[in-house]
Amino acid sequence: MSPVAVAFVGYAVAFAGTLGTSLLAEVALVSLSPGEEPQRVLGSLAALLAGGFASSVTLLAVALIATRPPRGRRLRLEGGHAHGRVVAVMALGVLALGQALDSLALILGLESGSTLETIRRALAGASPAMLGLAVGGIGVLAGFCEEVFFRGFMQTRLRERWPPARRSWPRRSASASCTSTASTRHWPSSSASISAGSPSGAGAQCRRWPATS
Repeated sequence: MSPVAVAFVGYAVAFAGTLGTSLLAEVALVSLSPGEEPQRVLGSLAALLAGGFASSVTLLAVALIATRPPRGRRLRLEGGHAHGRVVAVMALGVLALGQALDSLALILGLESGSTLETIRRALAGASPAMLGLAVGGIGVLAGFCEEVFFRGFMQTRLRERWPPARRSWPRRSASASCTSTASTRHWPSSSASISAGSPSGAGAQCRRWPATS
């Protein structure tokens, strides 16, 4: 199977799997709360964490199963070149961008019915323990599993089929370089005639004549 087919088949399996596991998690949570209304249970922080955990684990499982060993290298989980200050700047930039987009959505009135509003309602009045689980489940686990699947698995498979283009810069010949330098530095007419006569003379005259004011 080609890398492109592997990527899109994996995406289809992950899409169906996340829907199925999230539905199973919500059904199990409702069945464990017989005395409460289903709508209230599904809108709680516990339902949000259960669905997010099920989706994240499904994405990670599909990426690991569909990738041949060595999985660390093929999923690009090995250490990169960004360290220290670069990572800190990247983290601050992502946080600033997220806050800016959240504020823009609030100003434009686009927040109603969004995922951020659902998370905000679920987090309202949560205990410190549940807030810690939410940070770990939504902020860390979900982000890590999504990056492994989309960037580590899908993007890597697509790059195997369509590698990034490498720009090759044209090289100027010695005579063209000499002509350009001579016109810039005002070479005497004798050097221009010698340059036109032979390529070796061109290189020699380019090195011999100093720049004149």
